Amino acid sequence: MHFNLFALSALVLSAVLVCQAEAAKSTVHINNKDDYCLILPAKRQTVGASEDGTSNGAKAFCTRPTGNQGSIPASFFKSAHIKTTSSYKQITGCIDPSKAKTVIPSDGGGQYDSNGGDGGHGNPPGSACAGYKSYVQLLEPAANRACLRCCNNARDCDLSHDTSGCPTVIPNGNYNGCSN
Repeated sequence: MHFNLFALSALVLSAVLVCQAEAAKSTVHINNKDDYCLILPAKRQTVGASEDGTSNGAKAFCTRPTGNQGSIPASFFKSAHIKTTSSYKQITGCIDPSKAKTVIPSDGGGQYDSNGGDGGHGNPPGSACAGYKSYVQLLEPAANRACLRCCNNARDCDLSHDTSGCPTVIPNGNYNGCSN
């Protein structure tokens, strides 16, 4: 009986650790301009191709990765601007797409979010922002621009303008000097 209880405990612990690793694989966060995670294509492909409705097309890439997260240097943002309010936290600015191995610099980009995608389960499915209820992120490599907003209330994360770009989706960001 003790062996079965031990085996069951080990199985439950393994399942918890796998779930935590999978959750971290698609969790973004903003701590500061040198410590953040963004969703990027999991392999070298366009943002549009990575929006395949599975958790395999895109994943979190972080300046301080853990588990299944990919790695990006803090210098991915050439200029990063952080804004925090009681409703949301955001990072906006100019990027150097060549710093991320899976990003194609000429790609027009696209949107990742926690509440869109098939059935409203996010893109990638199950993705989230640590400490917040929802998020919206645009990655626009050809415009050298990216933006991420994590929100306490989904209405503060505009998902309805996914083809309009960062200045429309997160209008109070700073994108000065991003275009070539």
